[in-house]
Amino acid sequence: MQVVEINLNRRGINTIEVPRQVEVVAGDTLMLKFINMGHPTHVSISAINSQLYTSFIQENLYVTDLLEYEISIKDGPFAGVFDLEVVTGYGTKKTGFKVFVSKKCEPPPQPARKKEEPAPLAFPLSLPVGAIVLGIVLYLIWILIGVTSSSLIIPDLFGILGFLLVLGGATLTWYSRHSS
Repeated sequence: MQVVEINLNRRGINTIEVPRQVEVVAGDTLMLKFINMGHPTHVSISAINSQLYTSFIQENLYVTDLLEYEISIKDGPFAGVFDLEVVTGYGTKKTGFKVFVSKKCEPPPQPARKKEEPAPLAFPLSLPVGAIVLGIVLYLIWILIGVTSSSLIIPDLFGILGFLLVLGGATLTWYSRHSS
């Protein structure tokens, strides 16, 4: 809502003080706030060349001290200007101001949200899969050698290495998918 103060009788009888121009957005309301600093007075307001922007034409008001009057601005595609005229003293004093109407700024459309995809791996998937496969092979070798061999060092080395490779490959895959 755009508020415009219009001072009446401040500098003398039937004087009118208005701004030179006002800006309002299409679809908004122009609030005229009449402030009378003298005796109660009749005020006539009229809109000139305003049919594209408002259905308001003319109104006669009686202002004692403070009066607010709303003018609705059409919500249309047109930007432009119209004049608002204020008259007091039964036509002896007249002034006006321009009302600039700007188009309503609509926010740009938001792009459709995509489903979040998991973050890509920082390394090729073949690395942890290869470690898991190699670990299983070494673990199977440990089982076969452990049955036929009497030496304890070599079979245990294959078993421990196989276990660590399977565990490391699974851990690496798990944390690379859930780190983001």
